[in-house]
Amino acid sequence: MENLNPVARKPIAVVLKWIVIALLGIGILFRFSNLGQKVYWHDEVFTSMEATAHTGSELTSKMFNGQQRAPSELLSYQRIDPTRTIPQLIFGIGSEDPQHPPLFYVLMHFWMRCWGSSIIVTRSFAAILSLLVFPAMYWLCRELFESPAVAWIAIALLAISPIHLVYAQEAREYSLLTALTLLSSAALLRAMRLNQWQSWGLYGAALILSFYTSVFSALVAFGHGIFVVCTQPMRIRQRLDGFQIQWQVSRRAVDFLITGAIAVIAFTPWLYFLKTYSATLKASAGWVGVSVPISVGFKMWLLNLTRVFLDTDKNPFEADMNLNSFVIIFIILLEIYTFYFLIKNGTPSAKIFILALLVGTSLPLILPDILFGGQRSTVTRYFLPFFLCLQIAVAYLLSQLLFVTQKRAGRLIGFALSAILVCSSLASCGIYSQSNTWWNKIMSYHHPKISQILNASSHPILITDAYGYNPANIVSLSYLLKDTVKLMLVREVGVSKEIPSITDLAQPIYLLNLPDFFRNGFTARYGGNFQLMVGELWIWKRS
Repeated sequence: MENLNPVARKPIAVVLKWIVIALLGIGILFRFSNLGQKVYWHDEVFTSMEATAHTGSELTSKMFNGQQRAPSELLSYQRIDPTRTIPQLIFGIGSEDPQHPPLFYVLMHFWMRCWGSSIIVTRSFAAILSLLVFPAMYWLCRELFESPAVAWIAIALLAISPIHLVYAQEAREYSLLTALTLLSSAALLRAMRLNQWQSWGLYGAALILSFYTSVFSALVAFGHGIFVVCTQPMRIRQRLDGFQIQWQVSRRAVDFLITGAIAVIAFTPWLYFLKTYSATLKASAGWVGVSVPISVGFKMWLLNLTRVFLDTDKNPFEADMNLNSFVIIFIILLEIYTFYFLIKNGTPSAKIFILALLVGTSLPLILPDILFGGQRSTVTRYFLPFFLCLQIAVAYLLSQLLFVTQKRAGRLIGFALSAILVCSSLASCGIYSQSNTWWNKIMSYHHPKISQILNASSHPILITDAYGYNPANIVSLSYLLKDTVKLMLVREVGVSKEIPSITDLAQPIYLLNLPDFFRNGFTARYGGNFQLMVGELWIWKRS
């Protein structure tokens, strides 16, 4: 690793180099450890279902008809069917889940054809894709700062960041999206610097791949546009006679607009699905428009800000102030100072780019929540570009403290901050690696405990319906259930208003995520009462 200036000490650089290599190795090991241990949750079930060219409507129409099913029957919708084709896969996603473009799922399809359909296989694909973030991060930091030290520190922070570990081990497109966000950003800076058609072609290709990975890549492109506008302003010239105004736009700005237009045109086939099935899109993503209490939203913002460096799957604000709470406050204050330091000391191009990407990807999520209500700004995975900007800014601060400052106190502060961030990140990764569930599992969070209860019962019956997230969620639970557990899957109880007929009431009977009126109707027909066990699992108690 090279020094930043003559003041930098070579021994420190050598030691830092080996520390970074060690942290990178630890981060890679964490990404591939215990891949099959955590619950394969609702969204991951959709990954396997869509990558194998199955659809949610097919699952509900064939399985949710009131008959008792074994868990293994539901898992057949998670496996490769040799008769299904890629066009079926693409049309299935486009018609039922258009908010998720097909690139990742097509790649996953071929991966599963080669290696099988197990949880380890699908998650290992996401973990492998997550390795692409390291060279992409190095390239982006070199383009921003021309500093190997900033690049290596950023890689170290990225390698052991708990938030990136969480999404590196999730069988979704987020690890690929993170890598493409870094790659497209670095490619844009290179294109702006060289202004060659080859460099713009590389940026355009990265942008197209990003669009076909996630619709949220549009926010990344928007951030890029803010950067171009701020660094390549348009000039207005007016003739002396006052009758003609000329708009003079820089060549780089024109090339950016042309490249972006080509990327949008290339994305047009998927825009067709977004337009044609807009009602489906609105229904599936409508939950983000549901407001949450201000106190809950504020706590989520604080947690999201700190999950880059600290994540214990616990909300420290639910109890009295503890060590985690103080560490969270410390990290937030450090992040605020980091951006202040970047604005004050960073090069114009670097700080404008980081702030433009940060604002472009976060403000469109925050403003609608403030103005119209909703919970977009509380969804952690939507802010992956924000986390990357934050880590780059922290890496810049640490590099300045460790290598540039001439004050001994400054270097000591740099070492202390580095030690705190590394220790909190490693501790978080260690806790995550050993757990069987995590906060990102959301509606499937309690499945390990639920499965223990059901598997310990003697031939129980579990009843749930086809409403909302229940179909994919019961498939998620099926991964953990024995075939001695019988699943009675009924139509949406809000539509059918039917109470299923059960001939053997001596068996333990459980309900999963069914509403009050269904439980009341059940007890009106069969007597007894219901007791809440864990999560949304209820057990029927005979009188």
